[in-house]
Amino acid sequence: PRYILTGGPGVGKTTLMKACAARGYQTVPEAYAVLYEQATCSNNLATFFNDPVSLYARILEKQIALESALDEKVIAFLDRSAVDILAFAQFFNVSLSADICEHINRRHYDGIFLLDPLPIHLYKQCAQRKETYDQALDIHALLKEVYRQGGYAQKIIHVPFGTVDERIAYILNHLET
Repeated sequence: PRYILTGGPGVGKTTLMKACAARGYQTVPEAYAVLYEQATCSNNLATFFNDPVSLYARILEKQIALESALDEKVIAFLDRSAVDILAFAQFFNVSLSADICEHINRRHYDGIFLLDPLPIHLYKQCAQRKETYDQALDIHALLKEVYRQGGYAQKIIHVPFGTVDERIAYILNHLET
């Protein structure tokens, strides 16, 4: 089973992923973050965003590779999914090829945990998270809509704001068994 932790930028996905990993769960990092870190380490950040369509294709390729490495018999938590690529492309006005969209639509996920946004005073912009708080809220709403349009309406579970332990307990309590 594959469960997605998603939401707008800065909702606490990465923190929750670390907590899931610490509890022994199989986890997959955010593909974009992995590629961004690789570009930073290899001093290629200046060209990282030059071709947005190519960037989204690389993110999808990395996402598929990360998911392919999972043990399919064990629960896995993913920091975003291929579906998120559609929402971000739409938000940033990037037209994806039919081939990329088809690959994304063929992916299957067992549950979508949509993390409620953090209060504004906890939101922090950084090198990877360039969006303002209002943009993060817009992306959050778009993610929810894209998952609904993708056939996941019945699988979206809203995770309220709370401590890491409260959110993890909430997520674990809502896993499909």
